[in-house]
Amino acid sequence: WALPSPTLAEKGVELAGALFWFWTKRGLYGEGQRWLDQALAVDRAGGGLRARALIGLAHMHTFRGRHVEVGALASEALALGRAADDAWVVAFALFLQGLAALELGDQQQAVALAREARGAATLSGEDVQHGGPLLILANVAVATGDYDRAQALYDESIDVHRRAGDAWGLSIILSSAAGLRIIRHDFDQARAQ
Repeated sequence: WALPSPTLAEKGVELAGALFWFWTKRGLYGEGQRWLDQALAVDRAGGGLRARALIGLAHMHTFRGRHVEVGALASEALALGRAADDAWVVAFALFLQGLAALELGDQQQAVALAREARGAATLSGEDVQHGGPLLILANVAVATGDYDRAQALYDESIDVHRRAGDAWGLSIILSSAAGLRIIRHDFDQARAQ
């Protein structure tokens, strides 16, 4: 209703951008993509609103395994976030780019982007923004056989998500950490996680 309205379109873009977590956590990626595509078609939306809608759409593509699309959407969001000096958008866009790089097999790029995302996360003032980049760094450490470093990074990310009260993100990290514990034959700790 708001998106085609000349006076309410920006509110519609803002709402769609804010709802991406709702769609993600409920697995409604198709519905989220449909609404975010419509929101991004609104040419009257300001850069900050557009950036958050781009983050949302990139997130939908991440969970659907469309990592090439994620990179392009996150790049535009990153440019808008930097232009608006919005550290949250910058941190999230860098994380999404890093995750896409990891999924596409570019570990070196994934590490560089994850480290840059952590710097932006610190500037954003939202500690939970460190959790995703830590996951990327831990996954790269697992892939390169540095299990001690990977376990430390998973544990740090677990701590970040617990302090933030983010049960959804915590469940993802705990699952990955438990997988590493199984590889290391630490079955009791894997069960606990």
